[in-house]
Amino acid sequence: MGSRIGSVLLTLSVLATHPSVASDHLEPEDSLFSGVFLEDYTKMVLEALGEAYDKGVIVRMVAFPSFHPEFAVAIREFSGTYTVLRLSPEKQLWIYKTKDLMKSGQIEKITESGQHVKPKDEIGKIEREYPANFRDVPIMRCSVPIDATTANDIRRAWELMLLNTRYATDARLGMDGTEYHFSMPGAMGRESCAGKTWSPPKDSPPRQLVDIATSLGDYCLNETDRAAIGVRLKDQVSRLLKTLEPSRR
Repeated sequence: MGSRIGSVLLTLSVLATHPSVASDHLEPEDSLFSGVFLEDYTKMVLEALGEAYDKGVIVRMVAFPSFHPEFAVAIREFSGTYTVLRLSPEKQLWIYKTKDLMKSGQIEKITESGQHVKPKDEIGKIEREYPANFRDVPIMRCSVPIDATTANDIRRAWELMLLNTRYATDARLGMDGTEYHFSMPGAMGRESCAGKTWSPPKDSPPRQLVDIATSLGDYCLNETDRAAIGVRLKDQVSRLLKTLEPSRR
């Protein structure tokens, strides 16, 4: 989980670097069988953003930025009507895991000038600025309609990307960045499909999928620019589908 280190110096070597994925596809998700790390943090975020996993969701992305709150973007379908959903806690939930790691002595914080901050001072600051329970952090939510054609084109792009998920042979290493987790139910008759990427390169298919998800969030949040964002979104989806389905060209 190196992408959320920020200004925290980790003494756990497993967090020193974060392997990314190849530039043209998503990578399989971790699981308990693979010894996934920071499982409790992941569960915390998914509980807070649980509405993105409600019945009727056809595609979703959950993002873990380094320096900003985690967020989810999804499309839901009900009786032929489609809506875009965006969810995000007001404060970054990673800080709760940071506090736990500081209390256990596994990490310490350093300033940009290299000064070490006493763990008890940083823990005290966190406890003053954050609710004691992560469930008490308010969730910012928006939901707006989207046309069926665009929603189904996005579903097709999601499906094609997820069906191409595989392990990378040319993994890069990185620290700060953003992890993006994509999933959907019912892809090609499967119960569910999921894949992830970390700060993908510009113009790569994973980056194009991230850009589509970002535009969906913008479409939800920015009412005054929604028409223009909708045009951008359709262009992004068309471009990715042409990459994934050459016959569309």
